Amino acid sequence: AALACTADVRKGELSCAPASPAGGPRLNVIGGQDLNVKLTSTNVAWDVATEVLSADVTVQNLLGSAMGGAGAPTRVFFHVAPVAVSGVGDVSVRNADGEDTFTAGSQPYFAYTQTLQPGETSAPRRWEWSVPASVGQFVFTLLVDAPLSGASSASGLAFRSISAHGENVCGVTLDAQGWCWGHTGFGQIGSGAAIIPQGAAYRPVRVLEGAWDTISTGEYGACGLKDGAAWCWGTDLDGGLGSGFVRSGCNGTSPSNAGCEPVPVKVVGAWSLSQLNGGPQVDFTQISAGGNLLRAFGPPYARFTCGVDAEGRAYCWGSNSAGTLGTGQLTPSAIPAPTRVAGDRRYRFVDAGYRHACALDDAGKAYCWGQGIAGQLGYGPPPGYDAVSPTPTEVRGGHTFRQLAAGASHTCGVTTEGEVWCWGSHGHGQLGTDDPVGTCNGFACSVDPVRVESGLEFVEVTTGTFHSCARTTEGEVWCWGREWQVGRGQSVPGSASCTSNPQVHCVYTPVKVQSSERFVQVTASRETTCAIARASRKVYCWGTDSYTTGQGLGTSVYVPTRIVEPA
Repeated sequence: AALACTADVRKGELSCAPASPAGGPRLNVIGGQDLNVKLTSTNVAWDVATEVLSADVTVQNLLGSAMGGAGAPTRVFFHVAPVAVSGVGDVSVRNADGEDTFTAGSQPYFAYTQTLQPGETSAPRRWEWSVPASVGQFVFTLLVDAPLSGASSASGLAFRSISAHGENVCGVTLDAQGWCWGHTGFGQIGSGAAIIPQGAAYRPVRVLEGAWDTISTGEYGACGLKDGAAWCWGTDLDGGLGSGFVRSGCNGTSPSNAGCEPVPVKVVGAWSLSQLNGGPQVDFTQISAGGNLLRAFGPPYARFTCGVDAEGRAYCWGSNSAGTLGTGQLTPSAIPAPTRVAGDRRYRFVDAGYRHACALDDAGKAYCWGQGIAGQLGYGPPPGYDAVSPTPTEVRGGHTFRQLAAGASHTCGVTTEGEVWCWGSHGHGQLGTDDPVGTCNGFACSVDPVRVESGLEFVEVTTGTFHSCARTTEGEVWCWGREWQVGRGQSVPGSASCTSNPQVHCVYTPVKVQSSERFVQVTASRETTCAIARASRKVYCWGTDSYTTGQGLGTSVYVPTRIVEPA
C-alpha cells in the first residue's frame, strides 16, 4: 500500500497516511501506515541558509514475521516524487541511498539494513530534501519494499491483508499466497474447482496463480495484483473479468454456468476505440473490486472493478449500469477492459462500492461517481430515485482524507486529523450519529458528510451494507449500525429501533467490539466484518452472513471469532 505524505516546511511537520487499505504493486511491498509498517518522523527542521528540509525517519515492523536484513534491506521508495502544493518550485530528494527501478525507472530510496523482528523499530535515518524558499508544502508517495523471513507458519495462516465484499472474503498471507472463502457458485474462490450452484466454502481455500501482492473482493468475483498486472476471477456477466469479452450465462444457479471463471484470468490492456479488446497493459498500484447483487440497489449481479496506475490515473471496467465506471457515460453497458475515468485528475486511491465508487486525489480530496440514490456521492441536492453521476465530483465539506470506504448506500472517510465522516444512508445508523439527518426518498440520509460521534482517533474505516467499523491508532475496532453487525453480541445495551426497519435494533454511535485483540486491518462485507490481529496475524470475523464468517460451517457469530483454517 502506498503511503501518501505531506511536508509542511514552515511548521516543520511531516506526516504519512495510507493511500490504500492494503496490498501493493510488487511481491515484497508491505507498506501501509499502521497496517504492516509504521514510519515515524522526528526532528523535522528546515535550514533557511541551505534550503534543506531534514527529518529523522524510523521504520517499525508491524508484521508477525521478521523483515529485511543487511543482505536484503528494507527499502523505502519514492513511488511519486516530491511535488510542491503550496508555493512554486522544484523539490528533490537530496541524500537518497540510491535509485532503482521499482514501479518506474530511477526511483530514489532509503535503505534500512537491520533485520526488524515483529514490533521492532529501526534506528533512525536522516532524510533530506532540497526545498526552495518559495515552497510552503510539498507531497510525495512512498512504497516500502522488504523481503520477509517468515510466512504462514506451522500454527496456521498468517495474513498480510484481507478484503471483504458481498458474500466473500479474500486475503493474502505473509508468503504472498491468496486465500478466499464464502459463496462459490460463480467461481469467486479462484481455486479452479468445479462450480457448484449455491455452493459455499466455509473456511479458506487456496487461490491459484500465486504469488499475490493484494486481492480485492467484489460482487461474485475478485481481482488481484501481481507485479502490477491485474487478474480477476468469478462471473464475467458484465465483462467483470476485464478479459476483453462479455460472457453471459453465469448466474450462480445454472449447472453449466457458462461465463463463470474459477481460475484467475489476466486483465487486458486499457480500452480504446482503436483497440476494442484492450491496448497496452496497465501497471496498477492499487485495485478495488465492487458491484452488487441486491435488486433493491439495481440490476442483479452488476460487477465492476476500479484501479489506479503508477501515474495516478484511475481506470474502471465491468458494469456501467449507473455510471459506475466514471467514464462520463450514463448508458448502461458492459465494458470488458480497463477504461479511463473521466478527467485529468490524478488519484492515489479508489474504492468500489456496490453501485458507486469514490477516490482520493493527491491532496486528499474525495471524489465520487455512480448511483447516489441515498446521498452516498456526497454532493448535489437531496437525491431522487434516478440520482446518478457518471463523472467524478468532489464531496462536500472540504475535508482532507487519508482513507475512505464506499459501501452499499453510504460512504465514510478518515480525515488527516483522525476523525471519521460519513454520508449517504442512515436508515440503520450507518453514519454514526444520534443527531437528526435529512431524508432521501423517504429514508434517513445525509448528502453532506456527518462527523461520527466518538472522540477517538481513527486510522481506517470500512463500510458494509447496514453498518460501518473503524480502527483506532491503538488497534481497537469500533462499529456502529445494525445491532448484529457491531461485534457486541446479539443484544447491545443502548440500541434502538432502526428508522428504516423498526423490527430491527441499531446502534447509532460507535461501540468497541468485544475483543481484547489489537488489529492491524478491518474490512466489512454485506453483513460481516473481519479483522487481522496484530500479534498473531490471524483473522477474526463477526456478523450474520453465514458464508463469510469463516467458522467451518454456515453460522452467524456476534463477537470477533477466529476463523477456522484449512485442515
